[in-house]
Amino acid sequence: YDITRERRYLDFAKSIVAGIEREGSSQLIAKALKDVPVSQRSAYPASWWSFENGQKAYEMMSCYEGLIELGRVLDDPLYKEAAERTAERIRRDEINIAGSGAAFECWYGGKDKQTLPTYHTMETCVTFTYMQFCRRLWRDTGNPLYVEEFERTMYNALFASMKHDGGQISKYSPLEGRRQPGEEQCGMHINCCNANGPRGFALIPKMAVATKEDGIFLNLYVPMEATVKTGRKNAVALKVETDYPVNGKVSIGVEPQRDEHFKLSLRIPSQVDGAKAFVNGQEQEVLHRGGYLCLDRMWKRGDEVTLEFDLQTKVVKSYNHQAVVRGPLVFARDSRFDDGDVDECAVIRSDERGVVQAAVHENMSGSFAWITLEVPAVLGTDLEDAANKTARPVRFCDFASSGNDWAPKGRYKVWIPQTLHMMTEPYRKY
Repeated sequence: YDITRERRYLDFAKSIVAGIEREGSSQLIAKALKDVPVSQRSAYPASWWSFENGQKAYEMMSCYEGLIELGRVLDDPLYKEAAERTAERIRRDEINIAGSGAAFECWYGGKDKQTLPTYHTMETCVTFTYMQFCRRLWRDTGNPLYVEEFERTMYNALFASMKHDGGQISKYSPLEGRRQPGEEQCGMHINCCNANGPRGFALIPKMAVATKEDGIFLNLYVPMEATVKTGRKNAVALKVETDYPVNGKVSIGVEPQRDEHFKLSLRIPSQVDGAKAFVNGQEQEVLHRGGYLCLDRMWKRGDEVTLEFDLQTKVVKSYNHQAVVRGPLVFARDSRFDDGDVDECAVIRSDERGVVQAAVHENMSGSFAWITLEVPAVLGTDLEDAANKTARPVRFCDFASSGNDWAPKGRYKVWIPQTLHMMTEPYRKY
């Protein structure tokens, strides 16, 4: 309809929605407005791989993407509201620490179950479609929360799906275990995830920098050069130099073809513990994290913006398990470090804020990992030996690097069981 303006296409789209909302059908709009959890929007199917199964995560999000588009054409905010409410339920109930979710391709209340070993989790089709859903919602709302979700999924679940040589995409990328190719489908030597994984990588530049009516938005801090057009038919070249999220330093060169007054909005990630911003060396006020720093000024050739983010390594806990994070990155133990059993229980040492004093190494010589952390931890259940009472460095790597050789004998793990210590007060909650 957008291309041809022929009414029959719009009528067909509306008839699809009418079918969706019929009594006994999936009723995606009505259930979204009633805030029904996505894992409960369809009855448990008698046959899993059938049209009875309405919990399919990839397909459900795609339906809401279509509703957003229809709402835009009809100028009806109801469709976007249904999509936003659904995205919030997905984020709250389903998306795990690495930015993906689902098991056997379906929603299952997975965020609360992510510390449990689970069959067939984090299908790459779900990973990509969640990124696409977030990007479409950001385009229509400007809410930086969707960029933050996109970034977390990109650095962790998406990057983890690709084999280290770039030659293959995994069908599933669980939070523990190993990765491997998926089955061949439809008489071809590929499957759905081989097709959708690259689409996720192709979305990155589209989300990284974008324009709206109120100016230019820099959403992702990756090394890049981009040229964007302003509303006054001016071209602005942006050059971003950074090692983020290894460290928090970002340099942004701004080169308009001609001087122009416009707004440059820079996202300040909520995962950083502090942020500073400078324009040509002059410090700017950063009011809060998780939003945008809007620089509304006359821009000239040679202008430079610098950002300084405070990145700290932290431990997060869930159901007597621990995971290590740094900025948007999740980390995992990997058997290739050969520094103990990756499944062993441990107590990761941190302060009362959860901050871990970890050594950070990027691209260590001879290492398989992009980023390696040396995390202080007390391993195992034996405290009789005085030496074991002292934490020792245990190596973690970024989740994307963990298990990236797909070796059958390899193993990695994100959630580490926390050893119970009954002589401390917190044991009582267990």
